[in-house]
Amino acid sequence: IPFLVTSATFTPDMLNDSHQLLQIHSDQLLTVDCSTDHPNISIGVKKIEHPLTTYLDLAFLIPSGWKACD
Repeated sequence: IPFLVTSATFTPDMLNDSHQLLQIHSDQLLTVDCSTDHPNISIGVKKIEHPLTTYLDLAFLIPSGWKACD
């Protein structure tokens, strides 16, 4: 029975453990490893300046003039 196992955070050890736990044999396995090493993606850290319930500190993520139908 074919099935799919996905993870964005598996380490190589975790991947091996999942193979053993699920009894997946290497001759019946297809692994697709998509790198997250993209130069146009970065992590940013900003100090929270407004009350958490307002979400105002996330406003920079929404383009000016954005409408719900966009």
